[in-house]
Amino acid sequence: MPRTSFARMLVKFCQQRAPTVLSPRDADLFQNWLLDLLAARVPPPLTERDYDWHAIAHACDADHADLKRAGPVLAPGLDALRRELARRGHVTVKRATARRTPPSSERGTLHRGTDQPEAMPRRRGPRAKRIVEFPESDGRPWTDPPSFADALDLHMRRHGDTAKHLARVLEASATQVDATALNLWRRGVKVPRASRSLAALELIERRYRLPPGYFRSKLPNGDRCTSAGTIAGISRAERRRLAWHLPRDFDRRPLKERAEILEWVQRVVISGTTDYRRFRAAAMKQRYSIRFPGLLDQSSRPRGLYRFGREEDGSLPDPDLASAALDAPPRLAEEMADLVRFKTATLTAFGYQRNGVWGEETASQKVEHLGLMFGALAASPGGAVHGFRL
Repeated sequence: MPRTSFARMLVKFCQQRAPTVLSPRDADLFQNWLLDLLAARVPPPLTERDYDWHAIAHACDADHADLKRAGPVLAPGLDALRRELARRGHVTVKRATARRTPPSSERGTLHRGTDQPEAMPRRRGPRAKRIVEFPESDGRPWTDPPSFADALDLHMRRHGDTAKHLARVLEASATQVDATALNLWRRGVKVPRASRSLAALELIERRYRLPPGYFRSKLPNGDRCTSAGTIAGISRAERRRLAWHLPRDFDRRPLKERAEILEWVQRVVISGTTDYRRFRAAAMKQRYSIRFPGLLDQSSRPRGLYRFGREEDGSLPDPDLASAALDAPPRLAEEMADLVRFKTATLTAFGYQRNGVWGEETASQKVEHLGLMFGALAASPGGAVHGFRL
């Protein structure tokens, strides 16, 4: 039987999280049991305050003590299954069974002496607007705005698109940008930078019959490369800095041409005697970032001690200056690990919501930026950074 998108999500959750708390055998058994529940449209068993791990262990043929210990890690998958069944109208989404019995006139009531709630009927409402490939404009004359936000807002209004409907259109085209992001672009709070967002702009241009590159030409730093791909010997953080000096189609150029561009950037911009190089060499001596060793690809090595961070004579920076970069204290490191785990997890814990999921590149960038912020706060007030020594 072909798997649905939610079933694939459950499989991904089990493959990523279950092996961290269960043996490979028990992790496979738990995954198969979850998929069986989904296929049978049966919710996981509950007790008054938690999931019934005795019943789950018996159904999975796994050790009860191991499953009980793994409960906090496995529960988000069970929560997601209950939400999915509730969306399909097979079960309510509440976790606990020890709760008030609502009046019989209310829909979706619980019968006394049973833990299985009645199916909730699907809500009726207005039908969603039909998706068309090329919507007609209002026909009114218009003046081309100079800013990206004003241009996007103008053309969405001209073609009768709301952020929610345009998000559905993009999703149907396999380019997912949610309505919240579109509203932020439209109001000028944020601008698209990721390759997925720029691909969505191309689809919007085509939908509104605008010239190719119309929206991108209005973005700040529109010619910046969105991704420098994977370059041997260069960290993610350095690739992001290199992206400012690479053409936007760098990843699509032939391998030989990319090598020539990288050689020129390294020779003229990174290691040359330009004003930018002199500024960067001076800035590299101000080591104030907080590091998070063991999180993602961070190590205890101070920032900048790679080959692009060498002095003009080829030597490494002064280690006494590098010692100003500190490892995060245990409590901060633990909170950062929890944040990254929450934002990168396939499924969230019950009762929590988030706007989007961090990919590997985004998570690395966020950790670096937060490390710089905490490092600036912890830097000496009398130093070049003018921190607060917090």
